[in-house]
Amino acid sequence: MIHKFRDARYIEIPSFLNSLMNEEKNITLWQVLESGKRVVRSVKVIHLNLQKRFFVCRLNDLKTPYIPEFDKPFYVANVEDQDFCFKCELSGTKNGKIKLKIPITAQLVEHRQKPRLEVKYSSNKRCRVAVNAYLDLVNEEEYRIVDISRDGLGLVLNAGQLTRIKEGATVRLLDVDGVGNRKLEGLVKYIRKQKVKEKGSPVNLFRCGIKFDGEIKSFLFDSFN
Repeated sequence: MIHKFRDARYIEIPSFLNSLMNEEKNITLWQVLESGKRVVRSVKVIHLNLQKRFFVCRLNDLKTPYIPEFDKPFYVANVEDQDFCFKCELSGTKNGKIKLKIPITAQLVEHRQKPRLEVKYSSNKRCRVAVNAYLDLVNEEEYRIVDISRDGLGLVLNAGQLTRIKEGATVRLLDVDGVGNRKLEGLVKYIRKQKVKEKGSPVNLFRCGIKFDGEIKSFLFDSFN
């Protein structure tokens, strides 16, 4: 994908932040620390002050300790499956709330150029993924695939799996449909309730989107055609 920087008037950042707040959308907030570690959290925008040019996000996970670094920039991205990125400065943090300055530029990602293949639930295609949901404890689990692209997967989760994988979690792809894949690192971009129920699938399923840093092996991707 090609990344471009554009002036704020092209994306209307304040009005976009306002829509995120009004619709209570989950977004991803991350920061690269001095140590090089990337700390990722799922947040919601809860306050916007246009006059003083700041907005406030609230952590969705209040149990995990979170200590940001004031001299490092924040990145706000990934509303469900939309592609964008804000680079923000930190103004303050208190009780799970993070105050950030409204940026004047946004990084936009071009529309998807890599094909995505839909996979029927009844085909029972699966993958094995190691999940590190903010903590050092890694869970390895098998998930059912419902769509696949060269650098991403769409999965369905049941209620039990939902407790072990979170938005913003870092993941490692171990195998696809029982065949080992080089261990791709990725990020859970969104989790949402599945609206359309496919015939033969259980109720109360959730849709999970994962974006990888590299590409799934070509022969594995082609096997889904």
